[in-house]
Amino acid sequence: MSAALSVLAPSRGRRHVTRLARELLVAATVASTALVAAIALPASAAAPTPTIYTATNLTNTTATLNGTVNPGGVATALQFCYSTSTITITGGTCTVSSGTVTFATAAQSPSSSASTIAVSAAVTGLAANTTYHVALGATQGASSAWSTLATFTTPSGAAFTCQPDLYQENSSFLWRFDGASASFIKVNSSAQPTSLNGIGYDSVNNYIYGIGGSTLYQVGADGNELSLGTPANVSSTGGDFLPGTSFLVTENASGNFYMEDVSSTSPASAVAPASVKLGATAGSATFSGYDVAFQLTGSNYVGYGLSMSGTGTATLYKAVIPTSVITANANSGAWSGLAGTTIANAVTVTQVTGISFSGGTTPGSGDTFGAAYRDAAGDALFYANSAKEIYAATAAQLGTGSSFALNFDTNATILASGANDGAGCPTSSSPFGAPTPVNDSYSTGAGTVLTINGSSGTPLLTNDQILP
Repeated sequence: MSAALSVLAPSRGRRHVTRLARELLVAATVASTALVAAIALPASAAAPTPTIYTATNLTNTTATLNGTVNPGGVATALQFCYSTSTITITGGTCTVSSGTVTFATAAQSPSSSASTIAVSAAVTGLAANTTYHVALGATQGASSAWSTLATFTTPSGAAFTCQPDLYQENSSFLWRFDGASASFIKVNSSAQPTSLNGIGYDSVNNYIYGIGGSTLYQVGADGNELSLGTPANVSSTGGDFLPGTSFLVTENASGNFYMEDVSSTSPASAVAPASVKLGATAGSATFSGYDVAFQLTGSNYVGYGLSMSGTGTATLYKAVIPTSVITANANSGAWSGLAGTTIANAVTVTQVTGISFSGGTTPGSGDTFGAAYRDAAGDALFYANSAKEIYAATAAQLGTGSSFALNFDTNATILASGANDGAGCPTSSSPFGAPTPVNDSYSTGAGTVLTINGSSGTPLLTNDQILP
């Protein structure tokens, strides 16, 4: 019996080991199969969700669409879609129930950036005075993601033409100075919803911007207003653009200065241009002009304003903003996280007293200079509201830092009364400047012909020259 057991025991042990080996092999196979599947068949990566920002550089036919996205280091195609109809994101793309959708590839597409980037596309062929719906999409492989929807509205009017024109905003109308009649003529045919103050002429895109209440408006050549949102910092006493930039600097009756970047972007959920307060340096005077006109002088933006200080005398206010303040705090036209904050020591204000008047009717002690202008020669012009006269200070006078006599230019009646503010293209000549002489051409001999080199549409003598 024991001999039989000694024979049978190894046989049963071998069967047990064999069965155990098979079970271990099956388990290992299942585990390795699952591991291979997990490695070879990952879940599809989702494309990053972009953020849509407000459209900028608006004209009646063009706009720049803006947004941000973080591609996460993966090649990502970026495009905007826009339509006059409401957009719905269906099947990973933009659709509308009626009308058409237009797609615009972003200038930064494709991108493999590992951090958040700004995305933009310039679009053309838009309709004037029209609301558009827009979204930003990002695609990685077969996966697409879209931002929330935003809207923008094109202005009704085209851009202004830079020429020797002075503009005033007064009683919900935009007025243009007409040299022939020495009066201001209405630009828009009907009153606008808001009477603007703090207006300035943006020489970058040739539109006028101004403040109504706490809202920033864009004004086209037809005089009609387009709301651009409510900046965090805003004032509506006077204003002007820093020459060659899209920065509208406004000031209030307390002498505080604010700056709106009309080309900046912010999320569509909080439509408003980026804005900052410009803090004054220690010892600065209080700016008490009712309007301000800025010029670029060397490495400074210099703004001038005028206020009566007594019978027959006025005080000239001078606000200096170093260009370095702008370049240090702005990045490609968009503020670097400064919206709603204060830039310390950004502006220095001084004043020159004892300014007198030469010619015309001397403004009374209670008169106000509600509009200030500048021209390409570096002169500053001021409109006296009650006397209805325009006075000018030459660049040489402004640079002395001493008292001088303002030069009477013309009576300039305006057909309405009330608050007003001035603007004009800074790269044009003054409408009161001396004409530039141009030599006439002529032929000699029989049939002598004298050609007067006057420009078309203007009196021949405006640039003619008489030689002895």
